[in-house]
Amino acid sequence: MRKTLMVLLLAFPFLFSCATAVKQECPVCQPKIVEKPVIVRCEIPEVPPANLEKITEQDPYDERLRKLIKNYGLLKEENYLLRKATEVCR
Repeated sequence: MRKTLMVLLLAFPFLFSCATAVKQECPVCQPKIVEKPVIVRCEIPEVPPANLEKITEQDPYDERLRKLIKNYGLLKEENYLLRKATEVCR
């Protein structure tokens, strides 16, 4: 019992001294910014974003389903164009 009490009494100052310590600025602790040149093989062509239709809660079920299917097709086409554009630079 006495040993645990002594250990706790000795440990408390160490635990709480870190919380109240003033932050010291040291050169080792500072973040380093490293700039390296990046080789770009070619400029990736601009791909226009898909014009998605807004789906609202007031739309009937069949209208929502139509908009979902149309948006899916537009996003699929945009995805295909983006993949094709990135393959140009490989």
